[in-house]
Amino acid sequence: MRNVIVFLTIISLAGCAAALVPHTNDPEQKVTDAYWLFDTKQRPLPAQKFILEAIEIYQKEGNDSGLAEAYIAYAIFLRSYAVELYTEHYETTGFNNGAILFKDRFNASITYLDKSRAI
Repeated sequence: MRNVIVFLTIISLAGCAAALVPHTNDPEQKVTDAYWLFDTKQRPLPAQKFILEAIEIYQKEGNDSGLAEAYIAYAIFLRSYAVELYTEHYETTGFNNGAILFKDRFNASITYLDKSRAI
């Protein structure tokens, strides 16, 4: 019975987009986790979520320094190999809730770098 419970727990965690990443409300940690997810683990879906959450938090806090760092992270994310691995998904859904099309991701990356530079 114990083995069944362990097995079911592992299966349920494997289906979670951010499995094995501890929850945090710290935007700096969210950006750090995002880099780890898309750069090391090739898991862009939760990485994008974390970066966008960090951007939102930094905007609410008025933390320009953190916001600039989050913009850079998103710019790098948009150009990442992890995104290339999920081409089919992003061609369908786009990025940032459809605000950025897959084919426009490189231009959007430049836009985010420009936003960071402006800060």
